[in-house]
Amino acid sequence: MLPITQSGALSPAARRIRVQNAVSPKQRGDPVHSILRDPDKTLQTLAEQSRGHEPAEFVQHSLHPINPFCKDLPHCNIFACITPDILHQLHNGVFKDHIVSWASDAMGGGQDEIDQCFCAMTPHTTLRHFEKGISLTSQWTGTEHKNMEKVFLGVLANATDPKVVRVVCGILDFIYYAHFEVHTDESLAQLDAVTALGLNSGPRFDRSCLGVAYKQSLLQQAKT
Repeated sequence: MLPITQSGALSPAARRIRVQNAVSPKQRGDPVHSILRDPDKTLQTLAEQSRGHEPAEFVQHSLHPINPFCKDLPHCNIFACITPDILHQLHNGVFKDHIVSWASDAMGGGQDEIDQCFCAMTPHTTLRHFEKGISLTSQWTGTEHKNMEKVFLGVLANATDPKVVRVVCGILDFIYYAHFEVHTDESLAQLDAVTALGLNSGPRFDRSCLGVAYKQSLLQQAKT
């Protein structure tokens, strides 16, 4: 059993185990398949912890001593109720953290060329002009990511391999489809089609699959 202090705080040994089980920052966002937790086993672990039994799963699963509001709700699996977050998973995660950096690496001039292309774009009243490029900006908001998405294909056009452009186009299509408040069979088929585009773009472009796990998660939520 893992020791818990009398005040209810984790002991140093328990904290070390929790840290060891944490996902490394460099591994966050990797396309791995994670199994959903079992709500009954989680409730059992919390009950054992409340009785002072200190089960190992309490620390290993990063649980806290609470009385879950959902435990008596019928037909409720709280772990299946957490929907994908468009802002953090798609705009910040798939697009900014993965696709922009991947496409920059795929261009001959790298980030410098990306900046030059952003600067060279003709200003338009309905589009944001990134006159200083994007590499010098340290803090981004969802609005800025959306503005980047509107012009990113124009930045890549004739500057990199056409396969890169097709992958980015498919991912941007997915992001826009994901904004639908209501889905039909046709829109779900389009989500499947653009996901397949990212999966079938050839081994040279495997880094594009970094975003596929996010997309498949969102697609599964939409279908259910």
